[in-house]
Amino acid sequence: MNKKDLLKIIEETIGIITTQANDFVWSHWNGPDDAEAELKNYRHEIEHDVFVHIPELVGIFAPTGSLQEVSISSGWGEKYLELSARFDKAVDSPE
Repeated sequence: MNKKDLLKIIEETIGIITTQANDFVWSHWNGPDDAEAELKNYRHEIEHDVFVHIPELVGIFAPTGSLQEVSISSGWGEKYLELSARFDKAVDSPE
């Protein structure tokens, strides 16, 4: 796992979630504050080398996961695909 890249992707995702209007209807989040809090929690854990919730984070970035649902309904589906590909590469990295 490439921790540095993973943290950068999470930060970028938080920025998108919190700086533009997003539709959370099809996600498990109640809104941007809920999404931001969850992503910040994952970021905090990774910063402190706690990786027990990585499977949940993978689920958020997975196809049909909450992040893709928000991105499609909010008009940034292409950016999601780029973030998701980078996320998969960071998680699968041997670093």
